[in-house]
Amino acid sequence: MPRLASIEGGFMFKSGQSDFTKQFKVRFSEVDCRGYLRINNIIHTMLDATNEYYVAMALAKPGFEYLNYSWIVNRISIQASKYPYWNDTVVIDARRSPYKNIYDVWEVLLRDGRGDHLIRIVLYLVLLNVKLMQPVLLNHILPKEYMKETCSKDNNFKTIPSLERCDREAVFPVQFNDLDLNKHVSSFVYIKWACESVPAQILMEYQLQELDISYKKQTSQLGKKITSQIQSFQEGTQPSFLHRIIENGGTQELARLRTRWKKVSESKARRHLNLMNLKNIYTIVRL
Repeated sequence: MPRLASIEGGFMFKSGQSDFTKQFKVRFSEVDCRGYLRINNIIHTMLDATNEYYVAMALAKPGFEYLNYSWIVNRISIQASKYPYWNDTVVIDARRSPYKNIYDVWEVLLRDGRGDHLIRIVLYLVLLNVKLMQPVLLNHILPKEYMKETCSKDNNFKTIPSLERCDREAVFPVQFNDLDLNKHVSSFVYIKWACESVPAQILMEYQLQELDISYKKQTSQLGKKITSQIQSFQEGTQPSFLHRIIENGGTQELARLRTRWKKVSESKARRHLNLMNLKNIYTIVRL
């Protein structure tokens, strides 16, 4: 699988201050059955960071839709070295840069309270004219001071190959809670459809370590059936998958993904949760 530079290397951007910084604690409602921060909350955290930045620039809803523009996710890449646990402190550092006057590229780093890198996310956004359904050149919209290109030229996403066969598939309906403010299926939902198609043993015993997704086409019709197909392959000892999201009964791709998974130490997760429970009990007793 094509990879970004090592997560220990810091930002892929050449220089400059973070455009967005925020600290939060992982809440109980945000963790999976092992106590780790869920992938959907990681994606939501990233999108919230970019949206807060655009709102501050008056380049996102509310107040931006009257111009008939909307930010659309084009690509996402995730590289995780370690997932934060319930009640861990997480710091978000994010930087952005225009790229080729079409993409607004974001790099989001999640660090723990000690400053160690946990997860890196790279996000490509395109500004869309929703009336014409065409991308807008960024220099037509963004102020000049926001047009300095600082991201590395060698961080282009590699092409995700198409499936040669379908080893497994699952069908999902488009539900009301899948829709975003643009009334299209949210970018995370495609990732959820892809991951939920992975065999149960992988979901229970492994964690998503790397993910690349390229969005091809939007969908929005409630009740429409969506098919998530996967092709499995092996990278060393780590299970990996190619994914294709299509409309049920059709061939038009909505998204294409590649994922790689790493084994989870269940005993480590259990020890951590037991420690957190003891700390909470101690706090309650003191109160």
